[in-house]
Amino acid sequence: MTLLKDNNLIVGAATQEITRPVRVTQEKDGQVLRTWDAQQIEITATPDDQLGVLYTAIELNDTILHTGDSSLPKIKDRWEIDAPMSDAVKDLPKIRTAKYYLTNARLFGAQGKALARERMFIRNTVRSELHARASFALSCLILVMVGCALGMMFRSGNFLSAFALSVVPALICIALIITGQHTCENVPRDVTNFADPL
Repeated sequence: MTLLKDNNLIVGAATQEITRPVRVTQEKDGQVLRTWDAQQIEITATPDDQLGVLYTAIELNDTILHTGDSSLPKIKDRWEIDAPMSDAVKDLPKIRTAKYYLTNARLFGAQGKALARERMFIRNTVRSELHARASFALSCLILVMVGCALGMMFRSGNFLSAFALSVVPALICIALIITGQHTCENVPRDVTNFADPL
C-alpha cells in the first residue's frame, strides 16, 4: 500500500494480517550493515528554496532491527537527512505554476478534474457576485421610480394597494438576481464536456 497523506508518503501494509512488508537496508562499501523490517514507513520531505536544501524525515513503525546475528524489536526508528536539491527540483516552482496545472489538467486525472471544476466555480461565483451587486444597486433606482409612479397613481391614500403593488417588482428583481447567481454557481463535479453557464 502506498498512500499520500498531507505531506507524508506512507508505504506499508494495508491490513494487519501482512506483517512487516517493508525492508530497509543500510550498506557501506557493498557490505550490509543493518536491515530493518517494518510494518510501515513514513517519508516527509520539506524543501527550503532559499538554501536549496531538502529536509527529509524517514520514520519506520513497528520494526525489527537486524544487525549481524542479533534482532531487536523497536516501536519506532527515525532518521533526518538534509540533502541538497538538484537544479531540476529547484526550478519546479517556476515551471509548475497554476497555469501549468490548468492547461495540463488531463495529465493529473481526478486531481486535474477537481482543479478545473474549482477554477470554473470560483470564477463564476466572483462574476455572479459582481453582477448581483450591480443589479441590486440599479434595482434601488428602478424601484424608487416605480414607487414614485405608484404614489402618484394612488394619491387617494389607499396605502395597502400601493404597498402590495410595489412589493411585486421588488420580489421579481430579487428572485431574478438569486436565480442568476445559482445558475452561474451550478457547476458539476466533472466539467470535461460541460458548457460554462456564463
